[in-house]
Amino acid sequence: MTVLSFRMGCTYREILERWLASAEVFPERIAEFSSYYTILSCAVVGMGVAIMPRKVFNAFPNRAQLKAHELPPQIRKSSIALIWKKEGRSLKVGAFLEILKSRTVHNST
Repeated sequence: MTVLSFRMGCTYREILERWLASAEVFPERIAEFSSYYTILSCAVVGMGVAIMPRKVFNAFPNRAQLKAHELPPQIRKSSIALIWKKEGRSLKVGAFLEILKSRTVHNST
């Protein structure tokens, strides 16, 4: 699984890395970008998963092509969502989501 993120030091990246590590999931790659729009555009083409404020996701024009998963309350401090391509998700993203479901995490779109 590839993580789409800002550079080291980004709070959202740190949240995602801690969350993945707690589930014993380790990304193969972390692709770094300088804007949310670029991160979301990469998610639309299936490049990987991202984490960001729900407001940013909701403002993205192509959000209908993506899926959002609300982070568990113990992980998030505000409305943050895990984002990935809606259709054709990878086996690795699917496996990660199964781990989340097994931990009874609230799922929303």
